[in-house]
Amino acid sequence: MNTVISKGNKKLGGIPNISLPPVWSCVKGVPCSKGCYALKAYRMYPNVKTAWNNNLAMAKTNRIKYFSDINDFLKNKKPVYFRWHVAGDILDVNYFRWMNDLAYMHPNTKFLSFTKNYKVVNEYVKNGNEIPENLVVYYSAWPGYVIDNPYDFPIAFMQDGNEMIPDSAFKCPGSCENCKHCFVTWQSVYFIKH
Repeated sequence: MNTVISKGNKKLGGIPNISLPPVWSCVKGVPCSKGCYALKAYRMYPNVKTAWNNNLAMAKTNRIKYFSDINDFLKNKKPVYFRWHVAGDILDVNYFRWMNDLAYMHPNTKFLSFTKNYKVVNEYVKNGNEIPENLVVYYSAWPGYVIDNPYDFPIAFMQDGNEMIPDSAFKCPGSCENCKHCFVTWQSVYFIKH
């Protein structure tokens, strides 16, 4: 069994990425679980479901192989950009440590992660760990959902009419392939709900 890395998708274009099953690998009780955008692909496409389930099984039972496969991909393909978790989320502090280690090992790749698992990232930083410059981490936000953000990570807002988006937030144009703003800056961003 090998880790499955996607070569891209409609929004990302050709940016490689790794995913885990949505909802099941996420923090319990987050608001997005009710209308999760990734559940549609997970339910519609058997190959997607198999790949994401496989990745979660690998990440839980053979984490060294999981991250070794990602490392091999990064070494061989040398992508300029890599996206963590188009679906799913950071599982725990150890998993996040591996993400950081890979960023340090591949300084010419820019990594991006959106997370609802603030607790894990906060714990990692609280323990004296620094996040490399080439790994940008965004905290995902929803109206009325409290974000524990003592280290001032950029926030990703979903614009649905009920939120308080700061004027300084960058408006996502909808295509990572042409923009890549989130990969290179620690500026809060907002997405338009379609």
